[in-house]
Amino acid sequence: MIKILAIDDDIKITYLMKDFFNNIGYDIITKNNGGEGITAFNRDNIDIVITDIDMPGVNGNEVARRIRRSRKRKKRKIPIIALTGGLDKNIEKNLFNYVLKKPIKLNTLLRTINSCSHKH
Repeated sequence: MIKILAIDDDIKITYLMKDFFNNIGYDIITKNNGGEGITAFNRDNIDIVITDIDMPGVNGNEVARRIRRSRKRKKRKIPIIALTGGLDKNIEKNLFNYVLKKPIKLNTLLRTINSCSHKH
């Protein structure tokens, strides 16, 4: 089973993702800030990361940067999907496998996750 880590400072978004993915049989962990997301990433066996870009404190670029610098080579290669409101001009696209603009349809996100898991 694919284990997803979703990080977004908007609690409504993480709640919707958790509800949607749990109902279709995915294992999902949600966090509402980048620091907690990195802690969960380092602690758990995560297959795919979804992160918002514009978050206070540790933003999505920094989350991806820390993942890409992980001590464990296997963890560095984990697919990362960025979610952006479109105003994030400073997004470091090279850190991400996919960049999706909000608002995102959950079925589109599901297709993107399935695409990542087949390539990974």
